[in-house]
Amino acid sequence: MTNDTTFVAHWIANPRSLIAYSLLLGAVAGTSIWARYLLAGVSFTFWFLLSAVAYYTFAGYAGVKLLKRASSADLWAVAALLPQVLQFQTGGMVFKIVCGLHLTLTIGGWTINFSFGAGTNVEVGVLDADLPTALAINLVPLLLISYLWHQLQEPPNKRLKLAARLD
Repeated sequence: MTNDTTFVAHWIANPRSLIAYSLLLGAVAGTSIWARYLLAGVSFTFWFLLSAVAYYTFAGYAGVKLLKRASSADLWAVAALLPQVLQFQTGGMVFKIVCGLHLTLTIGGWTINFSFGAGTNVEVGVLDADLPTALAINLVPLLLISYLWHQLQEPPNKRLKLAARLD
């Protein structure tokens, strides 16, 4: 009998890696999209660019801290996931952050929509356009935050034993 774990068993046994890779995937993909826009000379709103670069840097840093199993990694990851939970747009204001895995329930107008996948999107700011009112909740970061929060509530010696067992 071997100690080899299947791909699925590895991710279920170590959700921190899933969270880390999700944040890193979103950060790398989002940064590359903005870099291509800038290199192509596309005009952009300064606040959108600034918020995107700041968020992707923060999410990438949190992902790296999780992979390194730093003592403060869970708090960094919670802080990186928290802005992804609620999204809204109304009038000329928009707040939408998606970085990595998502399952989003959107309510707007007379419709209810679900979307899921792996993606990246940062839209934060005020636009000249008049947007329809919509509110969304992203369930994946909500579940990941819940997991990390419960892990933070465990005694430190239990977390160290779990980390040693996963190595």
